[in-house]
Amino acid sequence: MQSESGRARLVQPLKAEAAGLDGCVLTIYGEPERGPCQSVISGCHLDLRAGTQANGSFGDGIAWGHQIGNHELRVPGNVWAHHSDALNRLAAMLRPEQLSTAICAEPPNELLLQVQSKGGRFEGLSAKAMDEAQRASLCELITTVVSAFMPEYAAKAMDDIAANGGFEDVHVALYRDYGFYADGARFADSTPRGNERPYFQVWRVEGPGLVLHFQGWLHVHAYLRLTRDPLRQHVGETLAEAHQQVEGASVRSFMEPAMSVVFDADAALMPGPLPARIVPGPVTTGTMFTFDPFANHLVAAQIRGDQLGEMIRQRLGKIDPARTYRIATIDYALEEYRADLGQVERVESSDQLLRYALIEHVRADGLRSLTS
Repeated sequence: MQSESGRARLVQPLKAEAAGLDGCVLTIYGEPERGPCQSVISGCHLDLRAGTQANGSFGDGIAWGHQIGNHELRVPGNVWAHHSDALNRLAAMLRPEQLSTAICAEPPNELLLQVQSKGGRFEGLSAKAMDEAQRASLCELITTVVSAFMPEYAAKAMDDIAANGGFEDVHVALYRDYGFYADGARFADSTPRGNERPYFQVWRVEGPGLVLHFQGWLHVHAYLRLTRDPLRQHVGETLAEAHQQVEGASVRSFMEPAMSVVFDADAALMPGPLPARIVPGPVTTGTMFTFDPFANHLVAAQIRGDQLGEMIRQRLGKIDPARTYRIATIDYALEEYRADLGQVERVESSDQLLRYALIEHVRADGLRSLTS
């Protein structure tokens, strides 16, 4: 799966975090007697693939990371810090107006990895707005990342980028709250410092068929997805056809009714930054699995009207202070988003995973109002 240089780097986090390969899981997809298979090794900060690459480099998304350098500038000692160094060499070459375009407010959920086709909505600075030297630096960044993988995989990655239009439509996004000056001051909290440039530790490179997301704060979580045909990016039964992109608040508007119906709830709360979007093309059972990457169970929180959190109050509108309301959510939210829910009196559990509720919702035509 990895090149010689990639293996040398991978050994450190494997030993420290996953007890070597003994702490990982090997999964083989396919039937050897019927054709090519794919093997996947997953563990702490690791998701690597080898084998069939029918629809793009690496066979699908891959991930890597290292829990070293927490809350420190340039994550010192982290084996993947050189990826961010390559990005920041490009950032240092940008003119002030280019840097202003590249800097974005909040990063998306690091698991937002559904690739877009040509003509998609990409944030940040387009390679079209870069000069030749800057585009060469962008190419060097991608080359630096894929060089950790077997040479034939790295070569195919560059071929797949070319097949989707090359670097012309690739965009670079730098996130303002995760840029830091050499003295540790946060870029977002500082006045301009003349020619001194901040070092960005969370960034994203995205274009047709491509998502490279680097989360370098607290430590490194990195994700790469390269798809030859973005319209065929998810496996499984086709449930519907999306004719337009659905993201952000619209995704929450799609998910929460699916959660409510399980309990006949008064309202629902899908908390936090959402890990998925719907892009034009087939919506499959595999697509819905990406909306629930951690296999969360649905629960119903019973909360009296005068104890509801502000976020739920906004969803419900008029509140009866003496009435007990049923709020559908995921098990993870009960502790992590307690303030948004309010003071919970009782919790109704279920065996229903969020992903299957979403599948049934799409089957019941739950996408029509959003994508027609």
